[in-house]
Amino acid sequence: MCKDLLTRTPTPNSALPDFGMDAAVRLLDRHGEIPAGAVGRILGKFPRRHDSTYAVCFIDKRISVLEVRANEIGPLDGPHAAN
Repeated sequence: MCKDLLTRTPTPNSALPDFGMDAAVRLLDRHGEIPAGAVGRILGKFPRRHDSTYAVCFIDKRISVLEVRANEIGPLDGPHAAN
């Protein structure tokens, strides 16, 4: 029962990462035609009433810009983060 309670508890906004401009990120789950794990860069941040969203540019076979919430992307570590 405790496990069910923990999985249903929403993440507080203060616990979500705050990404800066041009930060390298990866998409956590598929978003339309863009697959999970796609690498992108933060183009901008939009303050919203309950949480902020980010404009992220992904380049794969074409350039795509998505507006995503902080819980839909994760920081990119490793060699791609500096590119």
